Amino acid sequence: MTDSRFNTNRGSPINQPEHNLGGISQGADMVSTIAYVIRDILPNQPGRIHYLATDWNALSVNNTHIPTGTKVRPIMRRGNTWYVAADAEAHTQQAA
Repeated sequence: MTDSRFNTNRGSPINQPEHNLGGISQGADMVSTIAYVIRDILPNQPGRIHYLATDWNALSVNNTHIPTGTKVRPIMRRGNTWYVAADAEAHTQQAA
């Protein structure tokens, strides 16, 4: 018998409503801290982020280019890949 308390893959939990973020569904336990891009995230290609003291694969939820050094908000994790959105404040500061 499998004990589900030890499942570390944080996809959409059962019995929780799902939300749609650009075709990616996720549960109500959305992560809301900041990470940093350490290798460009390109459309349809993963990059790398530094988050929770670890480097992770990352894809853009909007399927856009996010350059190295940009602050991003991790939205959900699927396996060892985070789906991220560029932080709005980071874009405002970089444009100035």
